[in-house]
Amino acid sequence: MDMKEFAEKVQERVHERLRRECRVELLNVTKNNHVELLGLHIYGEHQNVSPTIYLNTFFEAYQAGMTMSRIVERIVEVYEQGRPGCNVDMSFFKEYALVKDRICAKLINREKNRELLEQIPHVEFLDLAICFYYAYNGKELGAGSILIYHSHAVLWDVGTEALLAAAAENTPALFAADCVPMNEMILGLLNKNNPDVIDPNLLPESPMMILTNRERVQGAITMLYPELLKSISDRVGSDLFILPSSVHEVILLPDDGQISAGRLKEMILEVNTTQLDPEDVLSDNLYYFNRESADISVL
Repeated sequence: MDMKEFAEKVQERVHERLRRECRVELLNVTKNNHVELLGLHIYGEHQNVSPTIYLNTFFEAYQAGMTMSRIVERIVEVYEQGRPGCNVDMSFFKEYALVKDRICAKLINREKNRELLEQIPHVEFLDLAICFYYAYNGKELGAGSILIYHSHAVLWDVGTEALLAAAAENTPALFAADCVPMNEMILGLLNKNNPDVIDPNLLPESPMMILTNRERVQGAITMLYPELLKSISDRVGSDLFILPSSVHEVILLPDDGQISAGRLKEMILEVNTTQLDPEDVLSDNLYYFNRESADISVL
């Protein structure tokens, strides 16, 4: 059974399982870095929106031995947990005045998203692109994001400069930066479910810092927050290497002359190819923050 056959069988079984008036639809979804996934939408009665349930990982589980019945049960559980209880009024999205205070920015790779960038307002930055989204936060859907396309900008009669100005104000306010020493981040992850299990004295010393936002989502943009890198570099007393560890965070490393740029580039490429999901990759390049000029460049 290939992916297409699997998805069609899941669609049929989920519809049978719910046993009530509903609409179950398959859709192709293009994620960041042109990663294509197959998703499932389930619309119950009086529902005009539905969370996307991606089937690719379920297909892998099926190939590994999970039964179709268990997969269907799990999908229904995900739907029941995430579905809104009623229609969601999205009419506000037609008015720029109603959305401008939650327009934010994120960073994506330019080369890997060439087709997408033709459809969305954006600003080029080095090998990256600053693009814009609406940070949704409501009782029906919880927290989420809506990518802003050219069609939205035309509807709102706003240009890229206006979106950039709004995002420059909103993003730091809604998604405050968080710079954490690498050891502290690792310790927090290791002890997440078992507090105080790991002795922090056993971790090797590391000058690396993780720069992200408090939500740990799309946090790479924090390296463009006004004066933030300057204040960090002044505090540590040196220029900074910037390793784009993912779209969600970057790693800062004071340039103390102890490690070469070449070795850091090897680390970036290794992590991107072996540790990250393809849609989370930001760049294979190494960046550098010059403390004196306050500029970011590609090494």
